[in-house]
Amino acid sequence: MGDTGVVEEEEELKGGGVIFSYGTLKQGFSNHGLLQAMMATGDASYLGIYTTIHKLPLVCGPYRVPFLLNFPGAGKRVIGELYAVSARALGRMDELEGTSRGHYQRLPIEVEPAATALPDGDGDCDDHHEEEEEEEKRVNNNTSIRWAEAYYAHDSYAEGMWKRNVEKGFSNYTTKRRRDTSSAQKGLPISLSWTRFNSSSHPPPLPSGLLLVSLYFPINKIIFLIDSLTLLLFSPWILLPPV
Repeated sequence: MGDTGVVEEEEELKGGGVIFSYGTLKQGFSNHGLLQAMMATGDASYLGIYTTIHKLPLVCGPYRVPFLLNFPGAGKRVIGELYAVSARALGRMDELEGTSRGHYQRLPIEVEPAATALPDGDGDCDDHHEEEEEEEKRVNNNTSIRWAEAYYAHDSYAEGMWKRNVEKGFSNYTTKRRRDTSSAQKGLPISLSWTRFNSSSHPPPLPSGLLLVSLYFPINKIIFLIDSLTLLLFSPWILLPPV
């Protein structure tokens, strides 16, 4: 992570780094199993709850998949979990996030322990200057600030996604936000919901197992219907009165 001295030597695992997770890799979400497996093999270590130093847009894309946009100063300070990971674990996370396919990009990010972060209210025009002064003072005086890396939305579609979210972000990706599928995206195929954000040839990654889950229920109903019809057609004794 460079020679900044903000990453303690004992927390670096086998030449890896430190990852700030703000979405589905967090505890309680679908991809956290990957981190659990890596912690079990000593390839990852949980460091705590952290908050970004600077405001960044955290938005939901198609199917409520979270994306952090690399537009410093917009949005809110984002809450997430910090993990030290080995080089092997970093490779697995890069594969999950599709960094080689233009889905996400892993970039540096400044964070601090959530306990030392200032509350991030919505604010208004009158207190905006005061917030900036407090943030600058905190950055200059806070020795607990550290560098990590995070998976940002790829530049090829980030701007379109920001506009699609009416340039509004949130500070914490929660299970409620994951379930709260917007009416604008309900029932849309994955390809169609993506084109509403951007016409880029790099679609965002799909959550693990999303396609299989989305197909399972209608196919399951069709199979049940076929089985029922087959039973009626080829089992005539069902229609006979009891002896």
